[in-house]
Amino acid sequence: MIDPVRMDVEALLGDLERARGAYDERLRRAVDSYSLRQAYENKREEVIRALVGMIRTTDVLQAVADHHHVTVEDLRGPVRSAGLVRARRAAAWLLHEQGLSSVEIGKRLDRDHTTILAGFAAPKDEDELEALRALLKRGVRA
Repeated sequence: MIDPVRMDVEALLGDLERARGAYDERLRRAVDSYSLRQAYENKREEVIRALVGMIRTTDVLQAVADHHHVTVEDLRGPVRSAGLVRARRAAAWLLHEQGLSSVEIGKRLDRDHTTILAGFAAPKDEDELEALRALLKRGVRA
C-alpha cells in the first residue's frame, strides 16, 4: 500500500523543485528577478506549511490509534468494526479541526470523501475528542 503522506510530501517537494528551476531559468534571463524570487519564496512557504500540516496529521492519527489500541494501518485498513469506525470518526473530526477538507482527510484515511462527510453527520463523542485534544497538546500518547 502506498503511503498517502509520503506521496503528498514527494509531490510538494517536486513542486518546490520545479518552482526553483523556473526561478533559476528566469534569473538567467534577467527577467524581473524580484517578482520571480517572491514567487519562489511564496511556493517555499506553501510547501513548508503543507509539510508541517502532514506532520501534524501523523501525530493525530498516531494519538487516535494509541487511544483506541489499534494501529495507524488499522485506521487506514478495510475493516469496518464498530471500534475502528469510531476511531476513524474521531481522527476525521480532529483532522477537520486542523483545517483539512473531507477530500484531504479521505486521502489520509484511505476513504472516499463522502464517507468522511457521512461521519461528520454522526453524533460526536465530545468527551473522547476532548481527551484526544489534551493528548495532542501535551504530545503524550495514550
